[in-house]
Amino acid sequence: MNSICPIFRRQNVLRSTAAMFVVSLLCFASYQDTSAAQVGAASKAVRLLGKFAMGVLTGAATEIVTREANAKIHPEPEQKAPSNKSSPLPKPPPEPQISGYKFTLLWHVPNDGIYSGTIKMRGVSGSFRVTTPAGTIIDQRMDAERSPKKGEIFLLGSDPRYAPGSKRLENDEGYYPDSFSLIQLPNGDWTITHTCDGNQCASVRVIEADTF
Repeated sequence: MNSICPIFRRQNVLRSTAAMFVVSLLCFASYQDTSAAQVGAASKAVRLLGKFAMGVLTGAATEIVTREANAKIHPEPEQKAPSNKSSPLPKPPPEPQISGYKFTLLWHVPNDGIYSGTIKMRGVSGSFRVTTPAGTIIDQRMDAERSPKKGEIFLLGSDPRYAPGSKRLENDEGYYPDSFSLIQLPNGDWTITHTCDGNQCASVRVIEADTF
């Protein structure tokens, strides 16, 4: 873990303050380990991470949500039943539109254990559900923000709360929101390299990716 990243004492509340955003960004800036750049990552995960990143950078991710909202306001007219007269063959159906992306992650925190979680993004906002080494499940909001540095996007967690039915943290200690760094590698691929939570940083593995 990186000694430059500030260490804060946990309190008996779930962390969701704007200050945690600033602390996470400071951790990202000081954490230079790219050992988790998963050169051998599954091609599907690399491809979908790249499509998601390009959507954030070009604004296409926002257009997806806008297009779906407009479709609800202005639904397509009903198709009329075909007549008995001969007609040309129907056109093939269009490829299904991507509504969002889902990425499943795994990371290890020394002296703590293995964390796993799934990010679900629709446009530049979404959710994140993480399972701690003790089995506690935390839900968070997740937002994508462009970094001042070229080739980097921050995925910033906020509003951490217990998932329905989850057991509580030991002594009900606080949980820092999780944030992730999505970076473009020298070969042009995109991957999530590490996570920071305002307390420390750790390398991340992307173990699964999909669309919905």
